[in-house]
Amino acid sequence: MEPFFAAIFLKDFYWEKGAKGWTPRWCNFGAGTVNRSFFDWLRASSFTGPLCQHHEYKELGTDAAMRANFKKDLAALREWLA
Repeated sequence: MEPFFAAIFLKDFYWEKGAKGWTPRWCNFGAGTVNRSFFDWLRASSFTGPLCQHHEYKELGTDAAMRANFKKDLAALREWLA
């Protein structure tokens, strides 16, 4: 797969069971279903493209809370890539 990667987009989620079944819910990076072992593979690969983080935190509301979550996600990503 590695030669086919041009960019990697990062976003984490968990499954939530509701009245209509299971739905994905966005969460902070590292708090959901993203498998950390992928980043072990990534470090060992020859991938040199960009990593693009996506942030969807509608429930937070304020700019300050969103910035705090962006920083938390970036810290988790850096830890997983170390």
